[in-house]
Amino acid sequence: MNVEVNDWLHTVQMTDPELKRIKLILESDENNVKDIVTNFVVKNVKIYRRVGDQLKWVVPKGARWRVCQLNHDESGHFAYDKTLDKIKHDYWFPKMNKFIRKYVSSCLNCAYSAKHVLNTVATPRANGQIERYNRTILESLTATNHGMDERMWDENVGQVQWGLNNTKNKSTGRTPAEVGFGFRTISSNEGPIINSLNETRPKCNQSIKSPRHEVRAEVQESIKRSQDYMKKYFDNTRNPTKFYKIGDLVMIPNHHTPADGKSKKLRPKFRGPFRVTGVLDNDRYEISSIDELSKRKYKKYLSI
Repeated sequence: MNVEVNDWLHTVQMTDPELKRIKLILESDENNVKDIVTNFVVKNVKIYRRVGDQLKWVVPKGARWRVCQLNHDESGHFAYDKTLDKIKHDYWFPKMNKFIRKYVSSCLNCAYSAKHVLNTVATPRANGQIERYNRTILESLTATNHGMDERMWDENVGQVQWGLNNTKNKSTGRTPAEVGFGFRTISSNEGPIINSLNETRPKCNQSIKSPRHEVRAEVQESIKRSQDYMKKYFDNTRNPTKFYKIGDLVMIPNHHTPADGKSKKLRPKFRGPFRVTGVLDNDRYEISSIDELSKRKYKKYLSI
């Protein structure tokens, strides 16, 4: 199997005129093209690109679409940044960022499941982490199951699960598999290709098994930085809490309106006034309606 994969990797690169030219320069006695000699290397008849201290297999034009398909369509239809991270781990080709962004943005399955307008009545925050993952799972299943019998959605759960477990998390900076096992796992579809590439690449370029305690310590620091950033971002969009006392008059947002066929856009944004009759914990208040409003003059209303 490795022989067949090696033959394919070599053959598909040699169908690209530019890669064929690069290989001829690297294998010639007169290596006078400094840019090519510095950035590329031939190992076991395959062309690699030097990226730092790692070697990435150079993807020819004819195989770029397939590489994107393996790491996007067959890995759960994740967004551009996560797809880019997966591809960059083993591959390189010119203008990779632009190509992958265009591929993901033109994915029809992703477009069918995209929600362009999101209107929320309230802001539920209970069980937020689970609900956030549920949303990601549902979006991935919707895209993966497109064009299939909706009753067969469970057949795609394994594919989505693998994609989630092997896609870098923005907060931790690692994939869940790396945090759990200390190394990156390879999909069954890409396995023969990656194994063939790893035979000729340096060990530092392969999925190194890091001690799990080191990985998890690094993840804890990443999570702390992410939490600090998100807290700062959230606090910048909020005002200091307004406290009310018993007897204060308040207006409350008019979120819930009767379904009487009338336009909600012209309805009053607030309703009331109401009188604060009790102060509870966590910025909660008891209020009651005012019957004698027309008989007495009250102080300025306070909005909640």
